[in-house]
Order: sequence, then C-alpha cells, then structure tokens
Amino acid sequence: MLKIQLEELEIFITVVDSGNFSKAAEVLAITSSVVSRTIKKLENKLTTTLFNRTTRKVYLTQEGEWLYNNAYEMIVQANNIESYLSDKQRAPKG
Repeated sequence: MLKIQLEELEIFITVVDSGNFSKAAEVLAITSSVVSRTIKKLENKLTTTLFNRTTRKVYLTQEGEWLYNNAYEMIVQANNIESYLSDKQRAPKG
C-alpha cells in the first residue's frame, strides 16, 4: 500500500501552480532541495515521472496532470474536514 502524505501532495500542487521548484520553495518557505527531494520521493512511490523538467520550468506529464486534478480535490477535502472538526470543537456545548 502506498503511503502518500498530504504534505507531499501540497508540495506537488505548489510546484505545479508556481511553475518551478524554486518558486514553490519560496511560497512554502522551505528550501528548493526539500521540494526536489519530496517530488523525487513521490515519483518513486508512484513509480512514474510527474514532471518533464527544463532548466527554468517544469511541465506535467500525463500522469502528473491526472495526479494534479485528483490531488487538488483531496487537499480541498482534507482542509474542509479539518475546518469542520475544529469549528465543531470550538462551538459551545450544552
């Protein structure tokens, strides 16, 4: 069973939205080497290449495109779950 973590997907989505690893690192306030290692780890887990890389930009492969569309929805759902449960926790009881 794959053990993909939400943080890996968030980094992946940020790379796609930013257009390259350096900008994603800046947005996430982490180093570009962490971004690069995370993407490589994710590609190894999925046994596929997610990006075609050039020196300045990254482009999604077909598999990367599929993952982006599905991962984005997963992140939205995870955030909705977290918000709902934390709001419920703060609500007055009685």
